[in-house]
Amino acid sequence: PASARPLTTPRRALTAKGKAAPVPVVAVAWRAADRENAAAVSPEARELFLIEIARGPSGLRVAAMDGEAERGTVKAYADVPMEPGDIERLAEPFALLAHDGGQGAYVPELVEKGRALFERTLPERVRVRIRETKRRTVRLHLEDTLVHVPWELLHDGDEFFGRRFSLGRMVSARSDAA
Repeated sequence: PASARPLTTPRRALTAKGKAAPVPVVAVAWRAADRENAAAVSPEARELFLIEIARGPSGLRVAAMDGEAERGTVKAYADVPMEPGDIERLAEPFALLAHDGGQGAYVPELVEKGRALFERTLPERVRVRIRETKRRTVRLHLEDTLVHVPWELLHDGDEFFGRRFSLGRMVSARSDAA
């Protein structure tokens, strides 16, 4: 029957190793509830916003890919100058606030620290794209030395990342093996 057929939604085309042309990708919803949910969510909301953050030679190296930029083969990185230890000093107050038992009295300070983290660790171009995106899902690609930073508590002036987006983390670890 027609109801047993999955709902397929074209997503985008991806370049694949060994293929000359981009390969079309579709989302498949098999269950009725999944089909209803997929139909109700706009294509923009289903797409992913990707942010890569790694340590660079003079601070942080940050790239953001949203929409068309995500499909290209070149990533535009921007460097955020930071002195050694700056990122640790930005992350430390979050740990202290989490352990103060403040019954919510710490929220204004958390917003302030989240805004400072947002402003200090992300280049202007990335901050603008984050504020303008219609995406609901963000995937953070992080270098392993940056996992202690509470990126979910970045605050764009309106909302915490962890409230605005469905967030995922992918961590890249450097291998010491030669």
